Amino acid sequence: MPRSAFLALLILMAAVISTTAQSAALVQRDKFSAAARLDRPVRFIWPVRGHVILSFCFCASDQNGRRSAINIVVVAGSPVRAAADGYVAYAGNDLKPYHNLILIRHVDGWETAYAGASRLLVRRGDHVSRGQIVASLSRLATGKPPVLHFEMRKGDKIVDPLNYLPVQRP
Repeated sequence: MPRSAFLALLILMAAVISTTAQSAALVQRDKFSAAARLDRPVRFIWPVRGHVILSFCFCASDQNGRRSAINIVVVAGSPVRAAADGYVAYAGNDLKPYHNLILIRHVDGWETAYAGASRLLVRRGDHVSRGQIVASLSRLATGKPPVLHFEMRKGDKIVDPLNYLPVQRP
């Protein structure tokens, strides 16, 4: 085979491999979008094993006049799990009131927020499965046990997570 034909074949193969990789990424993204069109209700699980020490309420706790989350105290070293399948919309510590925040978007307009983690194990854009470990919690510098701040939203409405998590506590 002449050298120029061989080089042309290599370039063609590289283009096919690149297109295949891009197609695979689109298929993954489409799987998530297709699930949203099936109108299946999202089933949530508890993100950690622990005890709720602060419940959701409509009171004067934040600027919107409500406590928008539940706080769950856990044992140091506890994993934080995705409450449902979705993708990571944000993972970082740029929002100062929330230490190491993860926002996961789910089908049907649901979003969950996990704040207070000592270590983030996912990055923006990652797809996560229900129960997948996304972060870990360790003892605070003050010596107090770690606490996960967990929020849920449906569209732009903040909702009480206790109404959507399984009745049995972890």
